Amino acid sequence: MQSVCDILIEKLKNIDPMLGDLRFKKAYFDAENKTVEIRCVSDIAVPEDSVNFLKRKLEEELPSTVELSVKIEKSIVDASIAKSAIFKRFTENNQYVAHTVSAENVKIICAGKITKYDICVSNDIADYLVRTSAIERLDELLNREFSSNFSGNIRVVSTVSETPNDFEVESVYESDVSSKNSRTLKVVCPTRFCDSEDYDTAYYIEDAKDVLGEVIFAGYVQAVEQRESKNGRPYYLITLDDKTGVVTGRFFTTDKNKIKKLEKIQEGSIIIMRGVNETFNERTSLLIKGFNLCMLPNGYTPDEKPSKPIPEKYVNVFPQPAEIIKQGDIFSTYNGPQQCLLGKEFTVVDIESTGLDVYNDKVIEIGAVKIKDGEVVSSFHTLINPLMPLTNKIVELTGITDDMLYDAKTVEEVYPDFFKFVCGTTFVAHNADFDYKFLRNTGKQLGYKIDLPYIDTVTFARERVPGMKNYKLNTLCEKFKIEFRHHRALADAFATAELFLELVKIKGL
Repeated sequence: MQSVCDILIEKLKNIDPMLGDLRFKKAYFDAENKTVEIRCVSDIAVPEDSVNFLKRKLEEELPSTVELSVKIEKSIVDASIAKSAIFKRFTENNQYVAHTVSAENVKIICAGKITKYDICVSNDIADYLVRTSAIERLDELLNREFSSNFSGNIRVVSTVSETPNDFEVESVYESDVSSKNSRTLKVVCPTRFCDSEDYDTAYYIEDAKDVLGEVIFAGYVQAVEQRESKNGRPYYLITLDDKTGVVTGRFFTTDKNKIKKLEKIQEGSIIIMRGVNETFNERTSLLIKGFNLCMLPNGYTPDEKPSKPIPEKYVNVFPQPAEIIKQGDIFSTYNGPQQCLLGKEFTVVDIESTGLDVYNDKVIEIGAVKIKDGEVVSSFHTLINPLMPLTNKIVELTGITDDMLYDAKTVEEVYPDFFKFVCGTTFVAHNADFDYKFLRNTGKQLGYKIDLPYIDTVTFARERVPGMKNYKLNTLCEKFKIEFRHHRALADAFATAELFLELVKIKGL
């Protein structure tokens, strides 16, 4: 049954995708101290900004006299963890039949965020479980404890000891390495060293270090450290770098010959190693099965990660038809587009952001104007929820407030539409280096690669209109009698588009 917290958290997850598959677990209320503790579970680490956003919205639902705290527990499910939890919760809540069921009667498959299981029981026990809705109650309990969708079923067997073996315990991860179209690296001269198997193709660490299942990595050894587990079992930590990322794996061995070989591995050695990424202490952990010596291709540099494809259609932000209407004598003397612009497309872009750091600050507004054959034909505009409060300085500078962004889409939702709008054109902006790098870096984080020629209207203006006191957009717009309303993205994009066309008239491209 959904609670008020469930409903509110589901709504907030649509606003802030960094909340992931966050789920409400339990609330603790201390009437004496007037405190409420909300506990949630998530299968991914939730950024502090997102936790604060969640806390702020939950506080709005409580009296101002109540102090709220939010705790998020990271909960990852694999087959062994799930099976143990199912058996434990089932026997705790169904003591009448608990003595008739053992852990062997729980059959389970984990597939990403879906966990399916069977409880194998005799016919009379099955009838009791159905009448008491035991499996439905168990599913609801487990769904609150883990970030996985549990779906249970009662399977009838003639005797409990005759449980079917066609539903074996296994983990089938939706996000296996191959399904991610991971880049691969083929090494040179692989030579057996600490493994009995041969292999010569590795996945890039950046692509596969967090993907569960079998993996192979190759690269430069950064460190080899000997450690000892809590039960006194010796093992080695091997850290590898392939220029796309760094991964550290555990290698267990008591073989004296392998240990001697390990002592020969130094910083800078090149190896290819195979292993399994699994969950350990609620984190992805690499268990190394073996490794061999190798060389990397001559002049090795990692291939760039391919971009996600251009979306087939717009989903959240739709371009609008647009044109620039000129008045008075400017309109009357217009002779059509410059010849150098025919057959070409330009996208004039302006953004507003939470700051000037292209790597850490966030875009809060995108305005873009498309020029085709020398004519403005369409515009693109969206506000973006940065999932964090704006500073007073940004509010004052842009006129954009937190309230304006509350219901706005996130960058993950709108960037595919912007990518579709801008691709295949020349990128134009005033101080283009800033806007281009900001949007390119944002796209890279989301898997989209912008690689466009770009034009800076500041550079254009300096070449075509020398001697200006400065080359700010408002100064240039004043010179060319262009309407200008600073600092909103779409207005700035329109102004920059007009400026670009005026500058092209002076000297072409």
